Amino acid sequence: MRKALSFVFLCLLFIVLSLNNMFAQENSVFSAREWKKSSELNLLQRRGMAKAASADFDSKIGPADAYGTLNAPDGSIWTYTISLTQKKGFFDKAEVKVFDAKNELVGQFVDSMKIEGTLGVNYVEVTSLVTKKFFNTDNNYEVILFMHAVTEDYRGRYVSKAYSLCEESNLVCAVEGSYVLAKNTNAINESYVVVFQEQEYQGDTLLYNYNVYSRASYASPNAPILMHSFTVDYQHIAALNDLMPIAMVENNGKLNFVLSQYEKPYFENSTSDLEDPVVTKDNNLLIHYYSDEYELLSETKIPVVLQEGYLYTFPNVGGLSGANDILLNYAGGDTPAYIVTMDNYDISSDGSVRSFYLYDVDGNLLDTIAENVMGVLRMSDVAGHSEQWAFLKVENEVDKMIFVDLATCERVAELP
Repeated sequence: MRKALSFVFLCLLFIVLSLNNMFAQENSVFSAREWKKSSELNLLQRRGMAKAASADFDSKIGPADAYGTLNAPDGSIWTYTISLTQKKGFFDKAEVKVFDAKNELVGQFVDSMKIEGTLGVNYVEVTSLVTKKFFNTDNNYEVILFMHAVTEDYRGRYVSKAYSLCEESNLVCAVEGSYVLAKNTNAINESYVVVFQEQEYQGDTLLYNYNVYSRASYASPNAPILMHSFTVDYQHIAALNDLMPIAMVENNGKLNFVLSQYEKPYFENSTSDLEDPVVTKDNNLLIHYYSDEYELLSETKIPVVLQEGYLYTFPNVGGLSGANDILLNYAGGDTPAYIVTMDNYDISSDGSVRSFYLYDVDGNLLDTIAENVMGVLRMSDVAGHSEQWAFLKVENEVDKMIFVDLATCERVAELP
């Protein structure tokens, strides 16, 4: 009976996590190699649409190479289509149409996919962010067309082009880097702060600049205003396994920033491709907490300690629920606490087994949330009750679902 229940819960978890992953895919991403395959697939889709043309529709969006969704400022879900052409291995035109929640056309534009000083664009996507009065001061909605170009020295360059959506949509400006974070600090007047990630080379050293922009103003009517740049060495964040090292959190009406990176490169330099990389000794995960004026308020150090039975252990902040892993004013105090994920690499399964702990701002372990977890699931909120998570793990060779109250780290239930 227990095994049967365990199997059912595993299946349910897999389905829910799969759905979450599907809905998380807000952006359509294309590389030049993928485009041909996508075009062939969409040709079949178009033929299917043609056969269904006689059917009755409430509304219909025409054929395109790809469709995706956008997060409108009012909370509704918009739709976009993108059609691409390419020449000599690079894209040379993108046609984008944006539709509101009623599938009515908001605006459309065509981009020539040209970036000065590059060989061409080999990667493009429409980001999910929709803004107004961020890139310029008019009253039209704005979307971002992100593209990756190959430079003449065969390095990558990220560029985000902002388009104003209107009857005759037009290019407003281009921002170096890719959009990674956005926070609306005023729901009524819509005042976004947006972070773009920009790559920069200093010799052979790759740096990531996290550039913080505020909205356009009358002093800068056709471009957002660069407020601050956080710069990190890529080697110090490469082992974060695609987690965003920067987060924005609101604290008493002000926007604060958290930046995570390793004190040293996670792996030592190696001259051999035949050996496993060696972990740098005496390393720490550094968590820097900044004020809304970009002043460093605190530094937290979490030692990098390999957990027994695993080849590597990657401590990080954000591995459970992103910026929600930063607990402001924890236990009534004035300083944050952090949910730290120990991401353990299991060589036998080529996968991860994770443990979750709560640390204070001084790097002291406050509590254990869950250990040796195979999967996680956030439970639906219930009015009057604190946030709970379910953790799937194996205890004494039995699959279990452990339910934890995140505010107290208390195990409140378990199944089976």
